[in-house]
Amino acid sequence: MRKLAYIIPLLCSIAVAQGIGGKAGVGGKAGFGRGTAGATPAISRVTACNAISSGAGCTVTSIPSGHTIIAVVDTNATSNTFTVTDGGDTFTQATSALLSGCGVSQDIWYVLSTASSRTSVTVATSGTGNWFGMIYDVTGATSFDTGNHVTSGANPNTPLSTANAVEVAVGVETANTSVTAVTAPWTQDSTNNASGWGSITTSSSGTYSMPFTSGGSSFCGTAAAFK
Repeated sequence: MRKLAYIIPLLCSIAVAQGIGGKAGVGGKAGFGRGTAGATPAISRVTACNAISSGAGCTVTSIPSGHTIIAVVDTNATSNTFTVTDGGDTFTQATSALLSGCGVSQDIWYVLSTASSRTSVTVATSGTGNWFGMIYDVTGATSFDTGNHVTSGANPNTPLSTANAVEVAVGVETANTSVTAVTAPWTQDSTNNASGWGSITTSSSGTYSMPFTSGGSSFCGTAAAFK
């Protein structure tokens, strides 16, 4: 009995030293943060921004520090350029995303990891008129993959060739008549400004184009993917 009384406390000490019940063990924070091995991109939240003056902000539900923000933006004028801010981060323009055609300008900007939580995204345009947009709060993305725009295309439009199996792709499509819906496998996020705004989380690498419903015959769009 005296030996047993010695062994039991010894075993308990070893278990504690190995992390059972400690922060680095089961139930601890290690291994669950953004950017850990095996993390995959996913859309956490989407905010629609409708008819906002150039240089004014669109209010969003608080986007946590370390998340990716993707802004898909649109104006009812050609040859516009855009600048996107959120009060502290530096946004990057998605390569090949800027579009001027079909009577609109469209673009996609992003910041891969916010320095702190954000509650507003502001877009300034080079021309007059309001801007429209979709703001995506994304987790698990570590880099931009690919972007594309089409100024005279078919339906579905604006193909993206993704490198990884799981990626988040976003985009907007405009026609010479209204786009009334974005269809599967893409998710319709909005039909603001008579355009189709959509997104998809892919399950395999390949080519993805957003399908939509429209009575038009001339189509323009922009899209980008993140991995």
